[in-house]
Amino acid sequence: MSPSKSKQKIGAEKSHQQAIKPRLMYNQPELRVLVFKILESEYVFDVSRIQEIIQPKELAHLDGIPGYVEGLLKRRGHIVPVVDLRKRLDLEIAPHTEESCVIVARLSFGLVGFLVDAVLELLNVQTSDFEIPSRLIAGISQSYLQGIAHLGDRLLVMLDFEQIFSPDEQVELGQLLDSAQAESSQSSALKTLFVGNAPEANTMQHSLILRSLLVFELADERYGLPVAGVSSVIEPLPMTPLPHVPGHILGLINLRGRALPVIDLRRRFGLAIAAHDTRPRLIVLRGVADSALALWADVMIGFEHFPESAFRPLPEGLSAIDLDYCQHVAMQDKKMVIELNLQKILDDLVLEGDSK
Repeated sequence: MSPSKSKQKIGAEKSHQQAIKPRLMYNQPELRVLVFKILESEYVFDVSRIQEIIQPKELAHLDGIPGYVEGLLKRRGHIVPVVDLRKRLDLEIAPHTEESCVIVARLSFGLVGFLVDAVLELLNVQTSDFEIPSRLIAGISQSYLQGIAHLGDRLLVMLDFEQIFSPDEQVELGQLLDSAQAESSQSSALKTLFVGNAPEANTMQHSLILRSLLVFELADERYGLPVAGVSSVIEPLPMTPLPHVPGHILGLINLRGRALPVIDLRRRFGLAIAAHDTRPRLIVLRGVADSALALWADVMIGFEHFPESAFRPLPEGLSAIDLDYCQHVAMQDKKMVIELNLQKILDDLVLEGDSK
């Protein structure tokens, strides 16, 4: 074999090794991800790289923006290009719905918004559960994928948002952001959208500020918990009863080697116990005093986004539980959603433990 052919073969082998080299490289064993939906597939993205989640609104357009950019929006002084992931991944195009969201992600070259069909939940996953696929997944090129994980009957696909854009496109987007930022102070169209010359511009900007709650039902009332305090949502596991504890502590579950107490908020708040069949879930909360616990929910509604303007103080007498445990109330599908004071609930449980 000639030296030139030998070098070509070695170069090809190195290129192949680089092509299949796993990109899912994290130091921590557990990763917190946002689960979102495109078509019927579920995708995840590292929460630590998400700036915010907003509802899609009217976008500004500039001459010369790349075809893969739907338009521009301004968030807290930054110009953000919005990319429709369906189009970018060459998937079936469909109209936007009320569940459509824009995930604003922090990438190496700036902020980019990704339009997705729906945001589902926050989840803690083990990085060891992810493997690098050797073929197309859901019709998506392997180069766009960081890994896939099988969790029960679910297939979670982790996209590499950086790899969705070629190096030339990353440079192009960086230049677009610079020029759009400069033009926003001069273009009347961008002033109207971004600065607030339009009569309803301030209202529109305010409506984009979203609060995300995990919404569930207890005794036919809807409640919500801030997603920042939620680790995961799981199906009920076998419980070990505990002696000499209050009746609202149902017992202990073993979750990946950790013993978690399960708290029944219905009993804690003196609510009626559901007599009919439900599809209960356990809401696993993030650490409390170096520990963690799970809350019982009769019915899980899901991960929901509310504009800040939708929240109001809860009037006395509208809820069956003490107002001390209620933060605010918002409307969803013509039903009240009561945002629970998670810190108050956790403080009470810690006090109960200290009093034993």
